Amino acid sequence: METVVSMSDAGDNEAIEGDKPNKVILLPIQNRHSSNARYPISAERIALLLQESGYKGSVVETETRKFVESSAEGWKFRVYFFNDGRSEEESEFTSLMFSAGWGIDPKDAEVTLKSSNIFNMKFRYLKAYVVSEEEYTYTETEMSQYCPEGLSDDGFKALLDMFINLRQSYVAICREMRK
Repeated sequence: METVVSMSDAGDNEAIEGDKPNKVILLPIQNRHSSNARYPISAERIALLLQESGYKGSVVETETRKFVESSAEGWKFRVYFFNDGRSEEESEFTSLMFSAGWGIDPKDAEVTLKSSNIFNMKFRYLKAYVVSEEEYTYTETEMSQYCPEGLSDDGFKALLDMFINLRQSYVAICREMRK
């Protein structure tokens, strides 16, 4: 049996329950009036908010996790979701993480590492690092947000703007260091 939860226009939760619910389905949020109302974090909702903001938003489900893929300014990024040990349910997320990276030439790893260190000292919310694996070297940027009480639509859009702007700042520092 499923429990279907919908968000009403006023932002109140309305549950329709069977005898023994074992699954919760979050329906799309329609006609949201309050920009400060907080709603549960789900991959489907974040994909919808990305689309409403003019970006691609595709839900990807693998054997181990669900995430959202998107792109901005010609570069791809992902949004990952975590429940931070607060729930056994994989759909009850309490935090999200934006992540974007790209491959680099191993000979550029040192200057990219220096760029990452400079960026990490200047900026607080987005972190950049360089990873060298056997035959592949890349830089990664990540920004996490803890939201145990949910997240408003405007709150997500502000995080998205911050992520895009900070990542552009990181790219600018990398380019400047290569000159």
